[in-house]
Amino acid sequence: MANTCESVVRISGLKERLDNFLSVHIIKEDKREVIDASVGLSRYKADTGYDGSCCGLVLTDSNVNVYADPSITPDLTLYIDSRWNEPRDWFSGIVSLHPELSFDITWGQAADLFAGTLVASNGEITELSVRSAEELTEEDLWLLGVGWCDVCDKPSVAYLLDEPCPFCLKMEEAK
Repeated sequence: MANTCESVVRISGLKERLDNFLSVHIIKEDKREVIDASVGLSRYKADTGYDGSCCGLVLTDSNVNVYADPSITPDLTLYIDSRWNEPRDWFSGIVSLHPELSFDITWGQAADLFAGTLVASNGEITELSVRSAEELTEEDLWLLGVGWCDVCDKPSVAYLLDEPCPFCLKMEEAK
């Protein structure tokens, strides 16, 4: 999909609450799982007259981690592709519907070089950050799959700034 925005949605909370989240928002359809995009995307539905699939939310993968150590909170990770931009309305909708869960969401779009993060708990967004081009972090570039140095094979924003790779410089200094 052209101009795909890739999102990684990390959700943590009690196992029963994660199972409930999955049962409410992930629908099994023709031997695959799809996102119920009706949450938070009503304005798109109203604008287009189509169902949530018109918004381009595609669940590419998911996994649930439950740990033997009870002190480690179980978590669920969803990998979502959307058209053009992050589905921020959907993010806001699921956050407000599930105050018992914590959310850590990152997204990026390589074609237009932007990325962002959203952190939420208790049904409230506590952090929202959107970055573009020169503001991108190494982690953003890793998510986008761009900006890897050909010499040391590490992510670097140096090529955006027309500067030498900082990892290569450190290796040179260490010699």
